[in-house]
Amino acid sequence: MKKGFVLLFLLLLVFTAASAEDTDYEDAPGHYRPLTLEDTVGTVINHPLWQGIGADMYVNGQNPGVLRSISGWTIEKFYARFDPITTLESLNHLIDCVNAGEITVYPTLYTEDEIARDATKAYPKAVFYQGEASKPLAVVCAGGAFNSVVSNVEGFPYAMELHRRGYSALVLRYRVSIDYAQEPARDDIIRDAAHDLARALTLLREMGVQLENYTMFGSSAGGRLISDFAYAQVIGTPQELGLPAPATVNAIYGLDSSLEIRPGTETIGLFTIVGKQDEYFDYVEVERKATELKGILGEENVSFTLYGEDYLHGLGLGRGTSGEGWMDDAIAFWEAHMR
Repeated sequence: MKKGFVLLFLLLLVFTAASAEDTDYEDAPGHYRPLTLEDTVGTVINHPLWQGIGADMYVNGQNPGVLRSISGWTIEKFYARFDPITTLESLNHLIDCVNAGEITVYPTLYTEDEIARDATKAYPKAVFYQGEASKPLAVVCAGGAFNSVVSNVEGFPYAMELHRRGYSALVLRYRVSIDYAQEPARDDIIRDAAHDLARALTLLREMGVQLENYTMFGSSAGGRLISDFAYAQVIGTPQELGLPAPATVNAIYGLDSSLEIRPGTETIGLFTIVGKQDEYFDYVEVERKATELKGILGEENVSFTLYGEDYLHGLGLGRGTSGEGWMDDAIAFWEAHMR
């Protein structure tokens, strides 16, 4: 998501902590109940599953005043612009996974000493879904114009679909502009976010998660982040960082038109999609770039699909639109590129 469309939306999303509600989260001792469309935003972000980081991880916000004004909104009302049914479904899948012991929450990615030297490092966080041992990892980076990270729309729904297919998934809340005392340059934000992505992968490897044949999904700004990371636009190649290269990257309405293929990154497959009426990524330009990259990476290593006017920017999985099903295509492309 980019500036313009998201500015109004961010006024609703941006906050730090919800006022506590008298909410019964359990339907049995030690077992969380499913949420409903009538549950409120406050109920969601105060949920114990987040271990205290719900306001930042789920809706990535900093403004307590805005929070107070919307914490009583229902899930159905709050996500009316998008897809409240899918949002609710992804929340309840997350709750089911917590009940099954398949979720690890990372309230921070950096050490206390690192945060003391750079306060912005307190903000990156992650939620990890444990999948089948035989299947690789998918990292998910939602968009938000590098002003926010809308994992509620483009993070947890993707992780749900991946995890249902047996894959492990990590939803990353990377650093964005609101985390800085002064507005940084866009390239500096992307560089720091790429370091957050590298740190998350390193922590997973230390936890015993296999990184062989992993992939990355990113929407809008998240698409630029994963592409810039994988193809070494900002901080060196993954190999130079001591990490394997991903098998594929999936830029969902988020292909960077300035992307260049650096030496050592030519084996990474690129999957990208966009709708004809996307208000931030001109489909003609995206198709032109995809065609250019096919000439560099090879036809079999670049997949581009143009969807209809109903698949708008920010619609994520695109259920009920011409874009519905792109996740199946992305997974098939990924599996074909596993080494």
